[in-house]
Amino acid sequence: MADAVFQVLIGDLTSLIQREIGLIMGVDKEMKKLSSTLTTIQKVLEDAEEKQFQSKSIQSWLSELNSMAYEIEDILDLCDTEVSKLRKGCKFSLHNLFFNYKIGTRMKEAVEKLDAVAEERNKFHLQEIVVRQSIQVDWRRETGSVVNEPDHVYGRNADKEHIVDILVNQVSEKQLSVLPIIGVGGLGKTTLAQLVFNDQRVSQHFDAKMWVCVSDDFDLKAILKAIIESVNGDKPNLENLDSLQRSVRQELNEKKYLLILDDVWNENQEDWSKLKSILACGSIGSSIVVTTRLEKVADIMGTLPAHSLTQLSEEDCWLLFRLRAFGLQNVHQYLNLETIGKRIVEKCGGVPLAAKALGVGDKIGNQLDELEQLNLGGRLDIKNLEHVQNHMNAKKANLVEKSNLRGLVLRWEGDSTSSELSKIMEDEKVLEVLEPHPNLTTLEIDGFQGRELAIWTEKMKNLTQISMKNCRNCTHLPPLGDLPLLKSLHLEGFDALEYIVERKAKLEKLTLECLPNLKGLLKEEEMGEMFPNLLSLTITKCQLLILTSSSVSSALKNLKRLSCSPLILPSFCSNLENLSSKLRIQGAWEHRLPEKWFRGLNSLKLLVIWECKIGSCFPVGWLRHLAALEDLSIWRCKEVDLEEEIKHLRLLKRLSLEYDMVSLPQGLQQIPSLQSLTLLGLDQLASLPDWLPNLASLTQLLIRNCLEISSLPSSIQEMTSLKFLQIWGCLILRLSP
Repeated sequence: MADAVFQVLIGDLTSLIQREIGLIMGVDKEMKKLSSTLTTIQKVLEDAEEKQFQSKSIQSWLSELNSMAYEIEDILDLCDTEVSKLRKGCKFSLHNLFFNYKIGTRMKEAVEKLDAVAEERNKFHLQEIVVRQSIQVDWRRETGSVVNEPDHVYGRNADKEHIVDILVNQVSEKQLSVLPIIGVGGLGKTTLAQLVFNDQRVSQHFDAKMWVCVSDDFDLKAILKAIIESVNGDKPNLENLDSLQRSVRQELNEKKYLLILDDVWNENQEDWSKLKSILACGSIGSSIVVTTRLEKVADIMGTLPAHSLTQLSEEDCWLLFRLRAFGLQNVHQYLNLETIGKRIVEKCGGVPLAAKALGVGDKIGNQLDELEQLNLGGRLDIKNLEHVQNHMNAKKANLVEKSNLRGLVLRWEGDSTSSELSKIMEDEKVLEVLEPHPNLTTLEIDGFQGRELAIWTEKMKNLTQISMKNCRNCTHLPPLGDLPLLKSLHLEGFDALEYIVERKAKLEKLTLECLPNLKGLLKEEEMGEMFPNLLSLTITKCQLLILTSSSVSSALKNLKRLSCSPLILPSFCSNLENLSSKLRIQGAWEHRLPEKWFRGLNSLKLLVIWECKIGSCFPVGWLRHLAALEDLSIWRCKEVDLEEEIKHLRLLKRLSLEYDMVSLPQGLQQIPSLQSLTLLGLDQLASLPDWLPNLASLTQLLIRNCLEISSLPSSIQEMTSLKFLQIWGCLILRLSP
C-alpha cells in the first residue's frame, strides 16, 4: 500500500515541479529535494512491504512513512490550490506572503522529517527493487555535450580558460579530481561545461570523455548506463548493478577520462560515495566536472574548490539580447528599439537565460511538427494548443511513436468557455491526433473545449494518474474501470459532467473540484464497492452532488483522507473508522453537524477547518471526540470558541489559528504535548498571556500579521524549550533590548 501511495505522491510532486509551482511559491529547492528523497525511499518499499510481517520495526517504519506521505500531500494540495487562485486573477495580498512563508516553513520541516525517516532504512538492510521511474529527465531539460550556437556565447572565455587550465595542468598528480561549477539557474553552467568539454586541449589531454545529464533523479543504474553509452556509443542491455559496475570499470580502467555530470540536485552523501567508488578506476589525472545550483552538492562531491559562476556584464547581456531580438541585422537603424532593449537588459541581472528569454521573436522551437524526429523521454508539456490552425500539423508530432514518453501535458490557454462549434470540433480533432504511446503513465489535459475525449484515452492501460481541468463542454469520461493501473484522478472545471464512473475502479486518490452539475459518483443509485481501494477523497464546489450514507459506507470503506464542505460531511457519518490521516472541511454551512458524526473521528491525526461558521455547523463538545488529534488548523473561520473545548486534545502537537479572537484559549495550558503554535492575522488580539511558559513542550512560536500586539510578555524569557520564535508583520510591536 505504501508503494502505491508513494507512486501517486511522486507523480503529484513531479507535476508541480514541471508546472513551476515551486518557483512561484519559493519552494522549488525543497520540492526537488523531496522528489529525490521520495524516489530513494520508493526503491526499497517493495522489499519493506514483504518483510514487514516478520519485523515490527519495519511495520512501524512503513506506518511513519505513510503518515509523512499524507502530510506532504497536504502541503502540495495547498500549494496547488493557492497558485490556482492567483492564476485565476485573485489579487496579490499580504495573505499570499503569509501563505508562502507558512508553506515554506512546512515544506522545510517535511524535508527534514523525511530525511530522518529515510536514513532509518539503512538499518533494515532492505534490497533496492527496480521500479518504473515516474521521475525522469524532462526532454526540455536534458542536455548534451554539443554547444548550441558556439559563436554566440558571450562573457565565459575567462571561466573556460580557468577550468581548462585546472583540468589539463593542475590535477595531473591526482587519482580522481572532482570540480564543481556552481551558480543559480540560467547563468550558463551547462554552456560553460560544454565549452570545456569541446576544447581541443581537453580532447587531446584525456583518453575518454563522457557527458551525463543527471537532473532530479540521481539513479545509480541510470547514470552507469549513460556513462557506458557515452563512452562507446552503445546502449547497454544490462539491468544487474554488478554487471553495470564491471562494464564501467572495463571501459574506464587505466584510462585518463573526463566525465561531466550536468545538473546535479542530489544531496545524499551515500549516493555519491557509491558512484565515486565505481569511478575510481581510471588513471592518474582523471577528472569529473559537476554542474549544480546547490552549495551542499558542491561540498559533498567536490575535491577541488568550486568554480562559482558570476553574472554576465551588462555589455555581454546586451550582445546576447541583441542577437535574439534583432538577429544579425544592424540594430543601429532602430535607435528607439536599441534604447528600449538596453533598458530591458538592465532587468536581466546578468543572467544569460533571462537575456535570451527577454529577446522574444518568431523563432524555431514552437511548432508541433518539430517534435517528429525527436526521441523524447520523461515528460512532455505542450502549451497553447488553441493556436493550432490545422490538426494535421499536430499529427506530425508523432507522439504515438514516442515509446520512452511517460508523462504528457496538453494545454489550451485563453477562453475556456467557448461554445463555437468549429472551435469544439477542432479541439476534438487536435486531441485525437496527439495520441501518445501506450507506455504513458501520467496524463494531464487542461482547457480542452471538445464535448468528448479522444478514443485513445480508453486504451492507455499503463496510466496511473489522470488530471483533467477546465474541460467545460465535456459530458462524460472514459471507462475508468478499463484502466487497470489508474490510481489517481483529478477533475476540475467540468461544467457539463454529471457522473464520474460506470463501474468499479481501483482509484486510490480522487479529487473533484468545481463540478457544478455533478449529481453522483455513479449513475446507478447503489454505488456498491465502486472505489474499494480509495484512500484520499477531495470534493470542493460540487453544489448538486448528493451522496447517500449507505452507498458511501460500502464504496469508501478504506478512506484515510477526506476534504469536503460541511454539506457533504453527513454522508460519511458511518464510514470514519479508518479516517486517520487527514480531514479538511472548507466552506460555510448553516446546518449543524450531528454529534454522532464526530464520534467516528477518534483515530484522526490532522484536521484543517477553513472558512467555516464553526458555531453554526459544529455541535457543542465536538473536540472531545478527537482524542488522537495531533495537528489542528483553523483558518479564516467565524464563530469560533475553543475556550473549553481545546483542553480535550491531550495529544495535540501543532496548532495554527487564524480567526477573530481577543485572547488565547486558557485551555491551551492543559495540553502538555503542544510543540508548535502559529498565530495568523489575529486583528483583535492585543496581547499574549503571561502563562505562555506553561506550554512546557513548545519549541516553535510563530506570530504573523497580528496588528494590535504591541509587546510580548516578560514571561516569554522563561520559555526554556522554545527554539524558534518568528514575528512578522506585527507593525506596532516593539521589542525591549
